[in-house]
Amino acid sequence: MAYDQVEITPDRACLGRIYFHVPGGIAYGQHWLNVKFQNGLVRVPFRILTKEEETLLSKNYKDISKQVKDAFTKPR
Repeated sequence: MAYDQVEITPDRACLGRIYFHVPGGIAYGQHWLNVKFQNGLVRVPFRILTKEEETLLSKNYKDISKQVKDAFTKPR
């Protein structure tokens, strides 16, 4: 189901994709999603890739994924 608003409490959360209208269409590059809270602001970075960037990233994803896994795996 789609909602215009959601309520998040200490015992409740929300998960899913975010859709929003962008007047004039999307622009490639680095962007920020600003989430305003009562006492602060969270800035979430995201990037809209060109087809070429997506192809390059897809080819290197396994290497990147392995590097992240290795970096955050606790030593034995």
